[in-house]
Amino acid sequence: MATVGGAAGVAAPHAVKALTKALAAFGRNRQWELAVDRLSTAVLGGEAVDAIVFSAAIGACARGHAPRAALALLRDAQARGLRPGVDAFSAAVTGHERARSWAQALALFWEMCRSGLQPDIVSINAATSACEKGHLWKEAVSLLRGSAAGGAQLRPDVVTYSAAISACEKAAAWAAAVALFGELRGASVQENVIAFNATISACSRGQHWERCLALLSDAPRRALRPDAVSFNAAASGCERGARWASALAVEEEMRQQNISPSIVTLNTLISACSKGSYWELSLGLLGEMHGRRLEPDAISFNCAIGAAEAGGQPQVAFGLLGRMRARWLRPDAVSWTSAIGACSSGHAWDSAVQLLSDLQSAELRPNELTYNATITACERAGIWDLTLALLEGMSQAGLVPSQDTHFIVLSALLGTGQAPRALEFYRAAVERGSVQPWHSEEPGVLDFHKFPAEAAKVAVRAALLDALAAGELGRMTFVVGRGKHSEGDPVLRGAVQEVLRGEFGLECRVDYSNPGRIHTTGKRLLRLLPERPRVLRRRGACAHAHAHTDDGAAPGAAAPLAEEGRRRAVATAGTKK
Repeated sequence: MATVGGAAGVAAPHAVKALTKALAAFGRNRQWELAVDRLSTAVLGGEAVDAIVFSAAIGACARGHAPRAALALLRDAQARGLRPGVDAFSAAVTGHERARSWAQALALFWEMCRSGLQPDIVSINAATSACEKGHLWKEAVSLLRGSAAGGAQLRPDVVTYSAAISACEKAAAWAAAVALFGELRGASVQENVIAFNATISACSRGQHWERCLALLSDAPRRALRPDAVSFNAAASGCERGARWASALAVEEEMRQQNISPSIVTLNTLISACSKGSYWELSLGLLGEMHGRRLEPDAISFNCAIGAAEAGGQPQVAFGLLGRMRARWLRPDAVSWTSAIGACSSGHAWDSAVQLLSDLQSAELRPNELTYNATITACERAGIWDLTLALLEGMSQAGLVPSQDTHFIVLSALLGTGQAPRALEFYRAAVERGSVQPWHSEEPGVLDFHKFPAEAAKVAVRAALLDALAAGELGRMTFVVGRGKHSEGDPVLRGAVQEVLRGEFGLECRVDYSNPGRIHTTGKRLLRLLPERPRVLRRRGACAHAHAHTDDGAAPGAAAPLAEEGRRRAVATAGTKK
């Protein structure tokens, strides 16, 4: 037997047993510091200690929520030539898992396996829980399967299944969670409400509200009594699925089971009603809180303001902001953004701008959603110059305007007859990399996925005019979506064809092997060059005849674009000569 302190000898069995018993007693009382001190005294006093003694001390540290001390003792034992057993590793893994140090817990678990030790169910459960905390649901399921294959001694219990189901819930892997919960009876494992709640929550996160309700109604058959967590998870699933009536029905069933709805329940119901645009119901639920002896929090008001936004009720949103302040609740960025969104829906652009200013005065930092809501309010009101100013304000605030933000500003320009300005704005955005129409891997291909129709039309005009000016008349392809990987009619095909045929007089064809693509060739583009003046004039007349106003431009707005194309093409040709 290995000895400590450099002295060789055989430890008296009764002395080692007494020391182990004392350390275990410290562990049961959560007195890990006393356990470490007692072990240190034994080592310094020349007492013989073995791996079992160290295991008892490591277990005391784990019980006392001191995972670092447990790990230090494990390493000390290894440095002294002792070989820590399964109990020592299990205690260290459990200690780190409870401290949410999931990566270290898993590292210790795999170290134990590599050292040739057979994990016990305690270490497997701790490792599975660590996977749950690390959002590693596949690894958690794999550990469960491995323990099930390890024989009766390693048969997974309800803790193993609950941890694996919770891991699936965190990752919204609802199908795996439902499958595991369904295995419980077949594995002779008693179902409990923890695994039940985790399964409902997984279905909720996966937006499968029907499964949530089915599980809830199946509880009596499984001899399970749903608790507040069960009902809240089911109501949340209905909220995520925009099923406000079902969410209210869950709350009614909850009360019939003599379970008092909490602030979490009411907040969920308010949010569910907001998604159904039933802002009056949301306000009613907010008002009911006082009668139920519940104090509305910031989330309650944010959900109600979101309902006002969905219903286009700016005045209601203003009132709710005032009520928040009256309760000494500080509106956050979500509160302000939802209120600004209500102004956007209610065509109150001036109020939206004022709220943005108020937010900044409150020393809060507006985010991209806040600016987008304000810009949208101005876009709907046709205040195009203000949308440009707000876009500049975003950049000055250290925010990077997204492609969607640029599309809102582009829509404002087109909606007020600013077609030439919209074209230049789009070109500048492409040059900065804020808008990226060109396919990253296929030259000559413009990819209009996530493009609104009007933005796609501007992109086609810019691409054709720039190609004509540069004399680069290769094949051009436009990805309009709804191709071989999609179903239904294409949304953008008509818009792109309208510009190609109606404004430029170009023939184009749909790629029938992939209907989501439209092609036009350099040969067709060649007809628009100034060396073919007769054809070009005919194309220009065609563009005049087919000019439309649905892109916000005045009738004949395509004529300046065609004229610009001729002017830039002639200038380029002259330069080359």
